Amino acid sequence: MASGDHESHAEQATRAPSSLTAVASVPTHAEADLIVGMLKAYGVGAITSADDMGGAYPSLMGVRVLVDAADVKVATELLDQGPS
Repeated sequence: MASGDHESHAEQATRAPSSLTAVASVPTHAEADLIVGMLKAYGVGAITSADDMGGAYPSLMGVRVLVDAADVKVATELLDQGPS
């Protein structure tokens, strides 16, 4: 994907699951959404994935932040930097 191009959720959902890699796992959707927003601000496409039974059990398994396998290194570096 070219720099500046953003993939829609529908496009990400049709991609092979093996091409997505978890770079973070956090307890809440709010935390995951903040991470996704930060990654997207730096041009890294990211989505969340949770097995929380439709929100009935929000902390059952946590929420994973997924990025394309090609973006794992940059996403990890950004997350390791923490807030500035």
